[in-house]
Amino acid sequence: MVKKDAKPRLLRWVLLLQEFDLEISDKAGSENVVAGHLSKLTIEDHGIHDKSGHINEWLKDDRLMEVSSKTPWFADLANYIVSGFIPDEMEPRERRKLRHDAKRYFWNDPHLFRKCGDGMFRIWVSREEGLEIFDRVHNSAYGGHLATSITIAKILQGGFYWASMCKDINYLVK
Repeated sequence: MVKKDAKPRLLRWVLLLQEFDLEISDKAGSENVVAGHLSKLTIEDHGIHDKSGHINEWLKDDRLMEVSSKTPWFADLANYIVSGFIPDEMEPRERRKLRHDAKRYFWNDPHLFRKCGDGMFRIWVSREEGLEIFDRVHNSAYGGHLATSITIAKILQGGFYWASMCKDINYLVK
């Protein structure tokens, strides 16, 4: 690329595409009917051009619009397991429960594992994550609408568990 071709938008694309192993080939206009059709479409100007008529290099999607940070549901448990830290604002009853629960869990970044009743360690997920897993196992094309016990067995075989798993799956399968 020569200096005259080095426009900001082009540079951004070049930097992005350097991460991938790809080959770009050119098709003649008569062979590339999709590009030919798209080039003939009329597009309304949505702030693409500035006052001088030049193309505005700023893209609306180039910025990060929102960052949301939500503390995971198991943060206190993971902090206690890893470092023994208990938040000062916890009540004595909550502290005892945290110490008791920590005996059944271990932390292997980024997952929290729990020793279940059958002696197997499974990834402990939130209810929301569990319902997404259920949806994939039960409702997806590769899952099949299986009965409650078979769906629970498949999720357990996959190595996942959440507190209200049996109750949730029984309700959703019915």
